[in-house]
Amino acid sequence: MHPNKPIVSKNHVIGYLKESDFEVKNSFSSFQVPHVSKAVLVKNLYLACDPYMRHLMSPPNTDFASLLTPLPTGSVLVGYGVAKVIKSGGPAFDEGDYVWGKVGWEDFITLICSSR
Repeated sequence: MHPNKPIVSKNHVIGYLKESDFEVKNSFSSFQVPHVSKAVLVKNLYLACDPYMRHLMSPPNTDFASLLTPLPTGSVLVGYGVAKVIKSGGPAFDEGDYVWGKVGWEDFITLICSSR
């Protein structure tokens, strides 16, 4: 098990975002990836902070909620990022490859990948 620091939403946001709306948790991530699978363990390198993410933090039943489904409070924030493959469970990706896509805001995450 290795230390991981996910960033989670503490509450639904009304108005402008504040630092107190977020929390950095201390958790652990397993570096195990099933062999012969499409799973990869990645280390996030870059995370985008895009305007649409504000909608993900809105309370349910608001105008914003009709655009995107809000994240439940306590959820890890999700956005686009660039990551490096640490372990790979299959032939589609090699250790050291760089990938991009939708990732959780945390140090390490296991993803199921569809293709290279």
